Amino acid sequence: MKKILAIAVFLLLLITPFRIHAEKVYVIDNAGLLTAQETSDLEEKLERISAELQADIVVLTESDINGQDVVAYADDFFDYNGYGQGAHYDGVLLFLEMETRTWYISTSGSGIRAFTDARIQDAGDEMVPYLADGDYYAAFDRFADLAVEYFREPIGDYMLYDNGDLVTFDDDGNIVTEVNIRDLDENVMYAITDEGKIVDASSLEDPPESYTYFMVEDGYMYEVRPEKPGPEPDRSLPLLETGVSSGVTGLLASLVYVSRERRKLRSVNARSQASEYYRKGSMDLTESRDIFLYRNVSRTRIQRTTTSSGGHSGGGGGGSHVHISSSGHTHGGGGGHF
Repeated sequence: MKKILAIAVFLLLLITPFRIHAEKVYVIDNAGLLTAQETSDLEEKLERISAELQADIVVLTESDINGQDVVAYADDFFDYNGYGQGAHYDGVLLFLEMETRTWYISTSGSGIRAFTDARIQDAGDEMVPYLADGDYYAAFDRFADLAVEYFREPIGDYMLYDNGDLVTFDDDGNIVTEVNIRDLDENVMYAITDEGKIVDASSLEDPPESYTYFMVEDGYMYEVRPEKPGPEPDRSLPLLETGVSSGVTGLLASLVYVSRERRKLRSVNARSQASEYYRKGSMDLTESRDIFLYRNVSRTRIQRTTTSSGGHSGGGGGGSHVHISSSGHTHGGGGGHF
């Protein structure tokens, strides 16, 4: 009987996923910033939205990481503790390191398209006031709300790797184009269409605002914002403003002048062909080119740089700067100080 029971238990273990860490913990407050009740409430919320979004939303705090790199620490914690759902390890982790008062958001899988570089900066702008005031629960709670908002409406249309590889997506997240920016022509304005295609922006008659525009210069990618020409200025004669008397006076003077000049041209005959007014050799066209009518009014280098909150997240509204972590997974991210 015992032998049969042992076999039954063994078979049950074979068909049942056996995980030592079966229950994921979504709030790891090693710095002790939250009360027990705040930890419980936040854990419940993150567990619920992680199941809803099918992506792990994690908050991690540490008092000190002994000089380790914040980016690598956050990425590795996410990877080596089994976070990330699905084949692409979908999720996002907010990391607070209290020794240097640094916040950092590490993104993975669908989290890269949800938390683009620009959105990470936006999230930081919303969280930093709470962090600076020591209201950590409010900051983490706001992060959770933004995660729901961003994952429901992902907007990233490209990923730019550290080695220069540019990967673009369509609206469904499917990869459309893979190219290295070093293989693109420099000082040419490109557009990433809604379908994820990369096209020369000068070929677009009316560039849509939904496209992402960029240029490559000295091996770096810059996002640019094309500006459409404004309305033509009103060149009509403000007759009422200048006065009727002034208009009449000008008209009479013009008639007198035209009549006088006309008497001088009695020997000149009208020409029926436009070519008769052209003197051969007087015009030599040496160069012709198409000019893109929309001038870029701003350009943002797509790399980690200092943000308004002291961080190192790249700019740009259309995509994410990404890298490969020590586990071999692709991560985006950015952060700052508070």
